[in-house]
Amino acid sequence: MNWQVGQNMVCDRPEQLLSGCIIVAQDDESVMISCPAVGIVVTGEPHRLQELGWKTDDKSLRNSLLPMSQS
Repeated sequence: MNWQVGQNMVCDRPEQLLSGCIIVAQDDESVMISCPAVGIVVTGEPHRLQELGWKTDDKSLRNSLLPMSQS
């Protein structure tokens, strides 16, 4: 997975379903995800975050890929 600052994220782990989260910092070794609606910040190695259920928010990804309406 390609982790990028500004990317919208969700966590779909049954014990902790989170949405409305965003990557606020990223480097080769760690990623920081902020979930402002619930007031938490998660930091970890990308592969470990992915194992814990973190993934891109497909809804926001689909919206960003929609063509702009033409006038």
